[in-house]
Amino acid sequence: MHRKFFLFTVDVEDWFQVENLRVACPQDKWDNFEFRLEKNVSRLLELFESFDIRATFFVLGWVANKVPQLIRRIHSMGHEIASHGYWHNMCSDLDYKQIVKEIKDSKRLLEDTIGDKIFGFRAPNFSINRTLVEQLAKEGYTYDSSYNTFKLNPRYGNLDVRAKRDINGVLELEAGLYEIPIFNLHIKRIVLPLGGGAYFRLLPVYFFIKGIEYILKQNRWYLFYMHPWEIDPGQPRIRSISLNHRVRHYLNLSRTFPRLKNVCQYFSDRKDVDFISCIDFLKSQSV
Repeated sequence: MHRKFFLFTVDVEDWFQVENLRVACPQDKWDNFEFRLEKNVSRLLELFESFDIRATFFVLGWVANKVPQLIRRIHSMGHEIASHGYWHNMCSDLDYKQIVKEIKDSKRLLEDTIGDKIFGFRAPNFSINRTLVEQLAKEGYTYDSSYNTFKLNPRYGNLDVRAKRDINGVLELEAGLYEIPIFNLHIKRIVLPLGGGAYFRLLPVYFFIKGIEYILKQNRWYLFYMHPWEIDPGQPRIRSISLNHRVRHYLNLSRTFPRLKNVCQYFSDRKDVDFISCIDFLKSQSV
C-alpha cells in the first residue's frame, strides 16, 4: 500500500494583520487591537492532538516577539515552526533590502525562540517572486511554500517554474532550496482553488474532501493552508473596509472549525494517509 501524505499548514497571524483589513488596521496600530490569536491556536492544537496530526505553523515574527511562549508550546507539541516573514508584508511590495530583512529577521527570531532550526518560509498572500527565491537560498532556508497555481487572485506572486526539476510535485528552485506548492485541482486547463483559506470557507466541505481525494490519488500528497482567525466568528467586525473585503474575510467563520474537524476525521480514518510536517515530507522524498 502506497503511503499518502497530508500536509496541514497554518499561517500564524491574527485577524487584524490580514491584507483585506490593511487599510483599517495599519501596522503601527497593531498593538491597539484585541489580540485573539492564542485561544484560536490552542483550539487548533487540541484538534491536531485528537487526530495525531503533525502540522507546520508558518509564524509571523511580530507574533513570535509578542507571545514567544505560544510558539514554544507549538514546537514542544511536535509541530514544525517555519517563517511567515516578520510584518506580513507582500514581497511584491518590497525592494531587495526589505525582503532580505524580512526573511533574515524572522528566521533569527524564530530560531532563538524555539532553540531549533527554521527550514521553511511562506510569503504573505503567496507573493513569491524571483528575488525572494534567490534570497531564501542565500539565507539557508531549505524550502518555500508560496507558489500557488491559481492565477485569478492578483495578490499571488509569479514565478516561472517550467524549467525546474520536479520531484513528485516538489520543485527544485535553487541548489538546496525546494518549493512545496499549494495544490489545486487541475482539470485540463481549469484550475479550481482547493488549497484552503477562503476557498475552504466558500465551497461545500463534501466537494473539498472529494477534491483532496482526487489530488491524493494523482499526486500522493496534498497541502492545505488556513489561518487561526478563520475559526473565530467572535472577532471584531471592521465596517469601514469594502464589501468585497468584508465578504472574503468574514464569510462562514462559524462553519470553519466543524469543517476542519470533518476533514481531519475523514482522512484520519484512512489508514493510507499520514499527516506530517513539510520538512518531514521533504525528508521522505529524499530531496
